[in-house]
Amino acid sequence: MVMIDLSKVSNTDSWREQREQIRNALLGYIGESINLVSDPLYEELDEDNENVFVPDTKVIEEFTDEREHVKRLMIEYFVSKNRDESKKVNAIVFVPSKQKKDLLPAVLCCPDLDFGNESSKLVESFEEVICKGLAKLGYITLIPNYHNVLFRKGEFGRRNKKETEGTVSKNAKNTKEGQLLEILSASLCVFGTWVSSDIPSIGVIGKGFGALQAILLTAMESVVQACVTIGPISQWKDKENKYNWIFNKDIDIIPELRKDAMNGKAPIDLEHIMALCAPSALLLLNPVVVESTKRSAHKTPTYLRSVKNIYEILGMPEALRVVNKKVEEDEDYITLIEDWLSEWL
Repeated sequence: MVMIDLSKVSNTDSWREQREQIRNALLGYIGESINLVSDPLYEELDEDNENVFVPDTKVIEEFTDEREHVKRLMIEYFVSKNRDESKKVNAIVFVPSKQKKDLLPAVLCCPDLDFGNESSKLVESFEEVICKGLAKLGYITLIPNYHNVLFRKGEFGRRNKKETEGTVSKNAKNTKEGQLLEILSASLCVFGTWVSSDIPSIGVIGKGFGALQAILLTAMESVVQACVTIGPISQWKDKENKYNWIFNKDIDIIPELRKDAMNGKAPIDLEHIMALCAPSALLLLNPVVVESTKRSAHKTPTYLRSVKNIYEILGMPEALRVVNKKVEEDEDYITLIEDWLSEWL
């Protein structure tokens, strides 16, 4: 299979055609029947659509930090209409305890792989530090826990392996990536159906493995207006790169894509998915590993040239930005993230 050539895109009409090809190729790998909030082909969500999924949300714990002026809640919700226990998700929500505005922008945080690690329960995760900091600045933030999907054991894993073994079909509705996107998409619904009835704008952020999830979600969900990725990311053809999450066999999120990428037959790579994010604003923080302690402000992955071209064709070159900056503490990311979100949300 030939790689889709982004360099051939010269105008908005040719981009629409290529965009649909990329989207269909991606869905062919992760599953064409996954439930999403909105159609990604520039169509707005119809508020009167009876098929829009409304998560059944329940508050489990609630704590208000008066000193920080932030309320922390643990919630659970179902990502399917039939309230299947295997489709129940736990999440952490941070909201300002004293809201200064009637409408608050929302931020969904896609957690890294270590989220949910029992040994780190006593220490705030990177995601919690960032989301609490953003809540102090006036955002509603939510961190879903998809750890169980990634490391589920027992009967489900055996059944899933048996169903896909020996087949060449890319009907991957049960891939882990498909399940993750359903959780993240349902989490977007939580903002508008439980946290508030009127969310003016939604952004997503992610670090490490969560960065890939943030990109994929932004690519597939037009309701996401801004995306921030944190830390190194890799093209899928770079098989040996430890930041290439498609080739992480411990989780194997999209098996057929991994096989095709390994054989040089995949029609899409990471840059194609980033291009799908347009016209949503995309900020990449420290996307490459820099050996020296002093980061170069001009260090930008070459594959981003094709993505930049798409943003320029759509008349929004400023909506794609790469920032390489040495960051000492987790809290130091908050200002960088908030500067971008305040510009686009």
